[in-house]
Amino acid sequence: MNKLMAKNLFTDPIKKYQLLFTKAEQFYKKIHAEKEYQDIVLYVLCFIFVGEILSFVAWLPTLGLGIETAFFAIFMGIMGIILSPILTLLATFICAGIVHLCLMLFKKGLDYFTTWKVLAYASLIPILYNIVSSIMTTFAESLNPWPAQSLLAEELVFGTYSITVLVLMFIIGFVSLIHVLYTEIVGLRLYHKISTAQAIGALVLSFVVIIVIILLFVLLFSSLFFVARTVIG
Repeated sequence: MNKLMAKNLFTDPIKKYQLLFTKAEQFYKKIHAEKEYQDIVLYVLCFIFVGEILSFVAWLPTLGLGIETAFFAIFMGIMGIILSPILTLLATFICAGIVHLCLMLFKKGLDYFTTWKVLAYASLIPILYNIVSSIMTTFAESLNPWPAQSLLAEELVFGTYSITVLVLMFIIGFVSLIHVLYTEIVGLRLYHKISTAQAIGALVLSFVVIIVIILLFVLLFSSLFFVARTVIG
């Protein structure tokens, strides 16, 4: 029965995403029977690819405003469409490994695939927020009374318009982050049969570990750059 529900849900990707976005617990219960990497990988790649295209299309009307950096923005948009699905999927495997190790501090014998599945699907949550952000940016740029303050200008001038748009984009990004974390907490709690506090603790600890790793990489590359510069100099 569960396999049949999961199969039927997969045949309708829009309905599947809608359930993930609005009812995380019900979604994870319905896809509990999914045990193969390839189906999830294909779904994640395709959905992020489509999401990036929609975000790019929603932003395109700003080109009619004579933005100075239009060519660079188009190039970055196309690169985002190509690279974002691959990089996002790669990030889910790496982050799932870190989260899984942190979960093992609370409960032994957990399955990595299950942890990855939760994070892989949760990574799709920002798609809708990104599209909304692109639409908002396009609408705001079309009404912008101060072209110099455009977020796409060659040199950004901070003022009423630019600060307002940046604040709105920050709010959308923050809500998206909270939504992703909530979805991950629901999935981890449900599948691994742990408490909400344990799921939150594992995610917070994972975040700290990731920050430390990033800082170590920055420190390492900065040191190498300094040494190379000293030797060359």
